Amino acid sequence: MTTSTGRIGHITQLEADTLSLHYLGENKNEIVPKKWLLYWKKINDHAVEWGKDALMRFEPSNRALVSPSLPDMHIITPERHAELLRKEQAYDALNPPRRR
Repeated sequence: MTTSTGRIGHITQLEADTLSLHYLGENKNEIVPKKWLLYWKKINDHAVEWGKDALMRFEPSNRALVSPSLPDMHIITPERHAELLRKEQAYDALNPPRRR
């Protein structure tokens, strides 16, 4: 579910921007530290060079400020995300939910 702006929170009261079968998402347009962008560029360049998918994982050392159980953050490319969604759709088509 999405809208023309890519946001649904104001409509659904879910306090999130996107909703799909498998995901509840938040979209942010924020300035991030330049070093993060340099890390992301480096891993993307190496991934292309080595024929791999890029993944950047953040393990915030200050997570306890919000919640000690807050999980790590994983960033992947839009292309990899689209591929995972296609695979999930194929899996779901072959494995429909069971009715109780």
